[in-house]
Amino acid sequence: DRLEGSKQYHIPAVLRLKGKINIEALTKALVEIVDRHEVLRTVIREDDEMFFQHILKEGGWKLKNVDGSKYKNDPDKLKKYIQKLIDVPFDLTKDYMMRGHLISIEEDEHILVLTMHHIVSDGWSRTILIREVVELYSSYSENRPSNLFPLEIQFSDYAIWQRDYLKGEVLEKKLNYWKDKLDDVSPLQI
Repeated sequence: DRLEGSKQYHIPAVLRLKGKINIEALTKALVEIVDRHEVLRTVIREDDEMFFQHILKEGGWKLKNVDGSKYKNDPDKLKKYIQKLIDVPFDLTKDYMMRGHLISIEEDEHILVLTMHHIVSDGWSRTILIREVVELYSSYSENRPSNLFPLEIQFSDYAIWQRDYLKGEVLEKKLNYWKDKLDDVSPLQI
């Protein structure tokens, strides 16, 4: 991250939304997703060369609305602009681990660009995220409570469990595996 930024670890989702969309409901749904999943609000801080997780407060994430009318007849420029949005590096010390841009081409045509850092997401978690966004968007659009249950655990709970599990003999076995695999590998020199 400090050497080259983070763009090789970006997981983008680019969605073309056609028809009338409820931008307020979409915005509220995405804000609630970030508030709901602490990992999307987790940054890495440093104190005396020790790194630790810090969870940003709820309610601070923003969906950026972009006037994309100038791209209406220029799909190549639109594609380049979207790639530029995706490629902006995350600052792991202060950025939310998901960014969102809603590019409005016309009143009934939008492009939603969501970029997450791989540090907080993978293919499996994206499926959960999409399902929750759809449910929250519907609930806000229909002015009803969502059908999502409160989360019983957060990723930090899992990380604590994993740290507790990886002790003693289990840790030694896993470390020895990698020591054997990397035994003949030369150290990287910068």
